[in-house]
Amino acid sequence: MSNLLVKQVKYFGERYSYISPTLTSGINILEGENGTGKTTFSSLLYFGLGGNVKWFRDDTSEKHIEITGDKSNYVEITILINNQIYIITRYVYKFEVNIVSPTDVITLQINRSVNNIFTFSDWLLGKLNIKVVEIYQGTEFYKLNFLDLFRLMYHDQITPVDKIYKRPDNENYISDSGIIRKAIFEILTGNSFDDYYNSIADYRKALDEQTTIKSLIQNFEYLNVDSSTLFEGKNSYNLNLDLIEFTSQINKLENYRESINDNVTSIKTSTEILSQKRQKFSEYEEKVFSLKKEKSNIVLEYSRVKRVRENVILEVTHLKKIIITNENLNLFSPNTCPVCLKTANREPEKCICGNEVSDEQYQKFFYTKEEYFNILKSKQKNIETLDFALKGYEDDIKYLGEKISAFESRLEEMRGEINQLTKGRRVIKNIELKEVNDKILELEKTISQIRQQIKIELKREELEIKRASLGTKVEDYKRIMDQKKIESSKSMDEIVKSFNTKYLSLMTKALFDCTSARISSEDYMPIINGGTYKEASSNVSKRLMYYLTLFHLSIVDKIKFPKFLLIDTPENMGIDNNNFISTMRLITELGDENHVIEEGQIILTTGLNKYPTEFKKFIFQTIDKKNKLLTKNIFDIGA
Repeated sequence: MSNLLVKQVKYFGERYSYISPTLTSGINILEGENGTGKTTFSSLLYFGLGGNVKWFRDDTSEKHIEITGDKSNYVEITILINNQIYIITRYVYKFEVNIVSPTDVITLQINRSVNNIFTFSDWLLGKLNIKVVEIYQGTEFYKLNFLDLFRLMYHDQITPVDKIYKRPDNENYISDSGIIRKAIFEILTGNSFDDYYNSIADYRKALDEQTTIKSLIQNFEYLNVDSSTLFEGKNSYNLNLDLIEFTSQINKLENYRESINDNVTSIKTSTEILSQKRQKFSEYEEKVFSLKKEKSNIVLEYSRVKRVRENVILEVTHLKKIIITNENLNLFSPNTCPVCLKTANREPEKCICGNEVSDEQYQKFFYTKEEYFNILKSKQKNIETLDFALKGYEDDIKYLGEKISAFESRLEEMRGEINQLTKGRRVIKNIELKEVNDKILELEKTISQIRQQIKIELKREELEIKRASLGTKVEDYKRIMDQKKIESSKSMDEIVKSFNTKYLSLMTKALFDCTSARISSEDYMPIINGGTYKEASSNVSKRLMYYLTLFHLSIVDKIKFPKFLLIDTPENMGIDNNNFISTMRLITELGDENHVIEEGQIILTTGLNKYPTEFKKFIFQTIDKKNKLLTKNIFDIGA
């Protein structure tokens, strides 16, 4: 597996600068007094790798004065990945990095956006042979980046002592959720978990796409160009047949219209036309009567539902008053007198009035505060449902009203035509022509609607084909996801077993009264002495041994953890000096007869002489009040 090795950390500005000695594999220690720059060193390294260091920002109350007050300042990190050297430069405070390799120079953005598809994190993970993984949480997709994984490589000071993972730079319900933390551990330790999480993301995306397509198809019923059943259930093939039929009818009507114009006398007699008109008029009257009856029934139902809604609103208002009153008077108690509202000394199995009653019968007449809130939510939900129903009724009433108005308007026209015919006027030819023209216009309108509906149906059919394809895609992704889950679970069982073995060995030596130590197979969090261990200082060892165990597994079991640890001043977390030194000595127990610490790198910052004496050889720099990490620049302007 790939490993990350930091060779050098540099800082340059107009006022201050710093150049670290060359770091090596194995243990590297920076010792110094408090306030001399130990955390600054860790922060510079973290910042150079893309991290967000709040005290490097000028818009925070806890500023690093030397850095925020400097100008043209930047951090330069020299790293080695798989024996390939890279120099990473990041200006303060910029969200891009410049990467120099022996063969190329590139600039990458740190933050991901629509335009920044490939980020510095993607580049770094690629070099470490770790796939970029998407995590699906709720309705959001979250891409794990290098800084997420670095939360188990950077043992910092500001994270609460009872936590394991370093705090995320942008802490929210997604970035620090249990799902994300679990994924970080699994990707760093389980060699097939990146494929598993990506298979989950593929499956969820396919499901979302399938849901979207399904919703689009369902919405097509509202796209019919009129509200009649003319096109209901017809596909594009049958609609094209209708188009041919109506076009043929128009041609026949146009020929018929020409024959009327060519003949002096009408083809039809007055009696025939009058009879047809009266029959049509009667049909329209029946239709109007039927529509009015239907509208009347809906109006009655609308009024009924509206009254129900008003009653529910009154109940909601009453419940709110009860809840508000309880906040001040604490009324929700079965032992409160309903008259004076004072506490009543009620005997068991008796009512306040003194009559015998079982407690079960008595309690059912009182609601708890939580029950009142649940009732309120239920009532409010009922209002939403009733509003939706009322909206449907209103739409139906409006639609029927418009339809009745259209039919009544046509009835008036027909009444006038019938009156003209009964008065004996010889307008048969004109009436006949008008009927033909009206019919042609109606057919032309229908043809226009059919053509529009054909376009809609072709799109619907296209989506149906896509939905069928997505159905197969979803099944394939689910099969792959299930397979990856089985493979990953088997791998993780072995990892957890190996982790527990080493973790127990380290913890029993770090804490004199530790009898058991393991991690949960559910969330991989440590459980000490069966979960009963309470001593606050134990959290220092519990967290530090967790990180050391991961490092151990990375050099022994070849997991994806990049064999790198950055540990910043752990003795400041409440552990006494002797115990801390003893705990630090456990670093030498990492690895086995075939694998040694020098296969990875541990960078440790600590106080003066706060380390085992045998670690003296690992110190790469000592800083104090007179020789702080950042030094002022001195410019030689000549004689």
